[in-house]
Amino acid sequence: MMPEGFQQNRMFHSNFGINKDHFKTFRIPQKGDHYTIVDGMPFINGEKSDWRFLLPLILLDGHSATLENQAVAYHFTMTDPNDLFRRKGIREVYNDYFPNGTWINPWSALIKDEDFQFLYVEGKSINEMDSYTIKQDYYWAMGDNRDDSLDSRFWGFVPFNHILGEALFVYFSLNMETWIPRFNRIATVLK
Repeated sequence: MMPEGFQQNRMFHSNFGINKDHFKTFRIPQKGDHYTIVDGMPFINGEKSDWRFLLPLILLDGHSATLENQAVAYHFTMTDPNDLFRRKGIREVYNDYFPNGTWINPWSALIKDEDFQFLYVEGKSINEMDSYTIKQDYYWAMGDNRDDSLDSRFWGFVPFNHILGEALFVYFSLNMETWIPRFNRIATVLK
């Protein structure tokens, strides 16, 4: 479904041939948003949602989740299990961090929509859940290079507890056509 790396479903990426000037309307999750779960499917404000949208929020809220089917359990993680291998370049690292090889991320292409019927949150089947309330606010982070930034269109919503401060000044600015630094922008204070 998504390239390997941290990326949530239904986010935008400029390489996918989308209209960069007109994005579809979407909802940014807020603390207190209440999802009702009917027959294993999440709904918000009466509108059908999906687990690919809600599951990363549940994980970021600090809960555990697994897919359990036929005596095999896949534990969800917000870290791409393949990322350790790519960064370290050796397969043994993967085995050290994930010895049983059962970790998976919520945006994995291996998961089919029908697989979510086997989803468990904190050991409880989603078929037994009747609701879920979002625990913290989430934010949409937009890069200063609108068309080519790897921002929330790529890696998804930012949970409140991941925000450490605010930008104070422009550290570096480069004209991407000429590759010449824009000295008039470097070290300017943001208002």
